[in-house]
Formats: sequence, C-alpha cells, structure tokens
Amino acid sequence: MKRIKMKNQSTKFILSLMMMSVSLSLLGQSYFAGWGLTQNNVYDARSAAMGLSRTALAQNAWSVAGNPALIGASDGLHFAASMLIKSMSETRSIEAIDQFNDVVTKNVYAANSYSHTTMAFAVDYGFKQFSFAYAWVPVHDFSYGFSEEIRNSLSSSYYNRDPLAGYHIFEMNGQVYAHTLGASMNIKSLSIGLSMAKYAAKDMSILKSVSVLSTDAALASATSYSDLTSYELDNATLGTNLGLSYKLTHHTSLHYVFEKIGDMSFLSDGLIPYADSTKHYPEYFKLDSSAVYTISTPATHRMGISFSPGQKEKTIVNFEMELHKAQSITYAETINGLDAFDYALEDYAVFRAGFEHWASPTLPFRLGYSYEESPIDKAFSITRFSVGGSLIVDQFQFDLGANMMSVGYEYPDIFPKVAEANNPGLESVNESSTNLYLTVNYRLP
Repeated sequence: MKRIKMKNQSTKFILSLMMMSVSLSLLGQSYFAGWGLTQNNVYDARSAAMGLSRTALAQNAWSVAGNPALIGASDGLHFAASMLIKSMSETRSIEAIDQFNDVVTKNVYAANSYSHTTMAFAVDYGFKQFSFAYAWVPVHDFSYGFSEEIRNSLSSSYYNRDPLAGYHIFEMNGQVYAHTLGASMNIKSLSIGLSMAKYAAKDMSILKSVSVLSTDAALASATSYSDLTSYELDNATLGTNLGLSYKLTHHTSLHYVFEKIGDMSFLSDGLIPYADSTKHYPEYFKLDSSAVYTISTPATHRMGISFSPGQKEKTIVNFEMELHKAQSITYAETINGLDAFDYALEDYAVFRAGFEHWASPTLPFRLGYSYEESPIDKAFSITRFSVGGSLIVDQFQFDLGANMMSVGYEYPDIFPKVAEANNPGLESVNESSTNLYLTVNYRLP
C-alpha cells in the first residue's frame, strides 16, 4: 500500500416526511464554495421541501429575499426563525490500472464529512394593500473540510498496518450574510415588491497544511507547513430584487423577479481563486502578499407560475425558471500578468417545481424537484428531489421537509506529490450534501 491516498496503486436515508428538512446550496461542489459564485437565499423549510422554490411561492417574511411582491400573503405581524444543520460527505478516488493498462476499479483514498449549524430570521407586517419585511439570511457558506492520511509502504513480509507518514489538510470557514429590507403593494390583481440587501461577513478563513512525520514521495511537501489565510469582505454593492406577481385567474398566478446580486470584493492575505490558460481547471492560488479580488454578478431573471387546481385550493403547484449570466472575477492588481480570472465561467439555468397538498387544515404534504446547472461547467449540474410537510398549532406553524443531492466530477489532486506538482492527474470526486431544516413561524393573534 502507498497510503490511504494510494497514488501508486492505489445512509441509508429514510426519514419521516414530517420530521426533517433537508436542502443545500446551489453549487453542489463544496470545495469551490470559497469562490463565492452562487448565493443561497432559501432558508425556510417550506421552500426547501418544494424544490427550493423562491419566485412563485408566497412565504410572507421569507419572500423578502426571494420574490418581494409576495411579502403580503396575509395581514398582521409574523415572526419566523429557521435552523439549518448542514452536512456534507465526500470521497476522492483514483483509477487502479492492471498490467494490460485496463481500469480495474477506483480506489477511494480519502473520505471526509462535516456538519455545522446556521440560523436565519425574518419578520413581516401586512396592512391592507401594503406589507413590509426584514430578513437576516446567510447567502454564502464557505464551509468545507478535507483531511487525508499519508502512509509509508512496507514490504509484503510485514503484516501490520503501514506506518503513518503525514497528513494533508484543507479547511474553509466563514459566511457572508445579508440584511434584507423590503416592501410590497397590492393593486387589484397585481402585486409589486422591492427589496434591498446589505452584505456583511464573519469568520472567513482557509487553512491549507501538510504535516510531515516521516519522508515519503506521496507527500505534497518534503517539509511541514501550515498556511492560514484570513480574508474579509472588503466592499460590496447593495443587492436588489424587484418582484411582480399577477393573479391571472382565481387559480393561476404569474411571477417575475429581476434580481441584481451585489458585487463583492474580498481582501485575502493568502489563497485566492485563480486560473490561467495553461490549466483546464481553476484552483486556489497562494500569494505572498494581500490581494483584493471582486466577484461581479450580472442581473438574473426569474420567472414562475403557480396554480391551484380544484375549487377549494387544497393543492398548490408551481414551476420556476432562473436565467443567470456568466459571472466574472477580477483582481485589483495583476497576478502573474493576469488582471482577471482566466477561466470561462458559464451562463447557467435553474429549473424548479413544487407541489403542496393540504390533507387537512393543519397538515400539508409537499414534494419538490430542481435541476441546477453550474457556473463552472455543465458537467457539474445537479438534480435533487425533496419532500416535506407542516404542522399548525394555534398561531404556530412548524415547517419541515427533506431534500437530497449527490454529484460526481473529475478534478486534479488538491495535494499532488512533489514530482507531480506542475501536472497533477485527474481524480474522481463524489459528493453528497444534506441540510436539516426546522422553521418556526408565529403569527400574532
């Protein structure tokens, strides 16, 4: 054996529909989360259970971060809080080649998992045709954890486990969150809403380290090192959502959102997103000094339709589509002669569908589906299915649901051997993510 990363040779998930809520961020590949390319404005369990719907689903206070035209779904004062327990598991493997140069299997050399908890809060007030709302919602979550054991090779005459040679560790932490304030107005069959988001960040860092216990060619460095990158949100423009909702018939409504996510500039004293034309994949690049990079996001167009078949409106069905233009990453100062991220980020689209049926006045059941392309490459697109429900007790509504996702892709080794540092081979990465939601809504009597 060469190591747990063997370069040389190298849940069951059945949940009660009424007890859990699971969702995940738009970009399934958590290793890329530090680039901050996508936002997750969905933090309530009802939306998560209906395919992460946020354009055609009336959510009272939560709509301020989705479609502000739907803030005023009902009169009165409402409070909401949501807890998200986010988890991820990832395996990395390489091909095992036999003497005939055929692929025999894929050897898993590293398996990692992690989880953490975040919170979101929202409040809204509706009076006649006017409504107002505020939400505190995390929009970028940079959490990721990777740890790999490296082991020396012993000859076949030894029967004990290969001795430990060292570790490779890569960890990211931090969040960008938004203070979002919005208002809506109803004019007969038309509702119009506007919201503005101001961004802030906390606890942002990247740790990349190699721990050498004994010399081995499979290690990424001949000596130990530990690079801790601290970075912060240097500047950000306001985010803007303009939402429209039109009641076409008694059972059908059309929805549209013009969304402009704020451009964000990050100050890093170490690793930054980087790519040049000589490489097929972007990466994190180590700098010797601080640098500022800016993520610019063009306007997004979101469209949706919702309808309630039948006379008693016990069932709600909605479909949504999002059209995103390619983003850009630029540098305040040139890096290796480049003033921008030299990788062709792509336009991408998102499709969502949700279903809700009220079996009783206090017990709805929900299903959802979404297909989400990636801004990095269409090969990274993900599909997810979701399910959930609610329980209503007096003025309280407890929303729950479940959503699962997995994705596989190829990417260079993030800790290549010293001899392969300039030309690391591709390996297979398989990732699954589940996030447990619990949302509590309270309406003043």
